[in-house]
Amino acid sequence: MSSFRHGFVVALFALFAAFFLPQTSHAAIGALDDTPGSSLLFPYFEVDLDHPTGRDTVLTVQNASATAMLAHTIVWSDEGVASAIFDIYLTGYDIMSFSMRDVLDGSLPLTGSDGQDPTDTISPQGPFSQDINFASCSTFLPYAPGTIPAPAGMTPADLRKALTGAPTSGVAAGMCWGRNVGDGHARGYVTMDLVNRCSDLKPGDAGYLDSPLNTLTSQNSLLGSFVIANPDTHEWFVDNALSIEAAYTNDPSVTTPGNYTFYGRYNGWNAADRREPLPTTWMAQGELDTSSLIVWRDTKTDGQPHACGTAPGYYPLGQEGFATFGPDSSYGSPGAGTPLANAAQLVPASVLGTVGSKLGQFFANLNASVPAAGGNPPADPAAAQGYIGVMRPSLGEMPMTPGHRAVPLDSALDAQHYVPHN
Repeated sequence: MSSFRHGFVVALFALFAAFFLPQTSHAAIGALDDTPGSSLLFPYFEVDLDHPTGRDTVLTVQNASATAMLAHTIVWSDEGVASAIFDIYLTGYDIMSFSMRDVLDGSLPLTGSDGQDPTDTISPQGPFSQDINFASCSTFLPYAPGTIPAPAGMTPADLRKALTGAPTSGVAAGMCWGRNVGDGHARGYVTMDLVNRCSDLKPGDAGYLDSPLNTLTSQNSLLGSFVIANPDTHEWFVDNALSIEAAYTNDPSVTTPGNYTFYGRYNGWNAADRREPLPTTWMAQGELDTSSLIVWRDTKTDGQPHACGTAPGYYPLGQEGFATFGPDSSYGSPGAGTPLANAAQLVPASVLGTVGSKLGQFFANLNASVPAAGGNPPADPAAAQGYIGVMRPSLGEMPMTPGHRAVPLDSALDAQHYVPHN
């Protein structure tokens, strides 16, 4: 099942999927493993709305088990506001790819459990896969073209406004949901959670992360990847989605109230989501004068639409510090201020500092106390999970822009509060 708009993206994904799609491995709670998870984080997407063949982002989700699964998908603005909510049904060993451009046009992934698709027209059952009925999905799946099922009142036109920083006219009329960069590009990130029923809920809503409904499940069966591509300029970035594992058993690291969990900001840090957090400190190398960074940050607050011209309550997100090094181990000039201030962004690597050479490496400690979040998470109020990916420039006659994930140095369960200094 797939919904691609651009032949370029199709060919690109097919070429690199064998190398970048996650492979199963032994999992460890608190380590960033490429292994099936109960949630996925696609840390950044961007869509050029003014140019149909411009930058787009393709997401792929796959079910690593024979058991049929339901992936609750939420599109968040770059300021961390839930802007669209829909479900994806996956039969056993199923895979679904879709472009964010299609989502913003109101063309959501077309799926249905056995009750909504008894003839397997849109969600086929394979010889080793389960196909069951989620009765709760009867009023949800499959989605009619041109609709955004939630939040109530959201339309494709308003979704595009929300993700480009313009005021919406329907739901939360006159309010802004993201940054207004002014270039016509929609930006944000996406999460997918394994759930036991279709719904229009989001983290922070009663019954999603807690009793009595317990919509979220603790199965670790999702894999994913994403491609950010621009056919016009032949640039691309590809990475695995970040697999967030849940603890089946009473693992105290993610079941103890007060500890850092992935969705802690939405459940009062009570560990009801049982999901491991991401790292806080990252290191990578690249051309520091021309590389770009894909950065996702935990705002540690529940983002809401806000008055246009104002900033969300957490803004700006700070950090404990940056450091840069040249190829001869020389210490560079670290960046200053708060250049990674939002929940999701694509920024020049030079914001982390400069060195006296083109090639270098950078160190980013993303830990930060957020006044709006108070002293949370209680176990370590200064800890702040995040992600960094590096988009590098084309070299010589290479027709594409390569990229890679930075290397994590810790976990938010045991945050490293250290920055190298000259």
